[in-house]
Amino acid sequence: MSLTDEDELRIQEAFTSINVNGGDNVDVSELYRGAQLFGLNPTRNECETAIASVDLNADGQLSQDEFRNLVLKMMKTREQMEAELDKALQALGDGDRFTKDEFRTFIQSRGDDPLTDVEVDELFADIDTDGDMDTISRQELIALFTQANM
Repeated sequence: MSLTDEDELRIQEAFTSINVNGGDNVDVSELYRGAQLFGLNPTRNECETAIASVDLNADGQLSQDEFRNLVLKMMKTREQMEAELDKALQALGDGDRFTKDEFRTFIQSRGDDPLTDVEVDELFADIDTDGDMDTISRQELIALFTQANM
């Protein structure tokens, strides 16, 4: 997959922003916290597995090149993201709209460090682009999770 200069810059900036200790590598804790900063909620085990999948020198950390490889591995087409997200959203229910409580239950059951009620409320408000404040649609959720990959 070829990346634009802007994509390469974004990857470098992401690496720098999560590299709290300022060293040459990112460890599991930094990747875990960094993922949360970018709106993801992985488990520590998922971060360890992600690192291991691209850790060429098996030191348990990511160099900038290894981090780039991880990002490339994680990049997906919009269609792939929509299909996977749509499948995951089936856990919310059969309909095309979800209440805040359904969304809260779904989001807070993911990862080691679930979002607080306040964080879920803020996320819900961000997702609710039609402003009805009662429900969010499957399409609003898909748009949120795929906008960075368009």
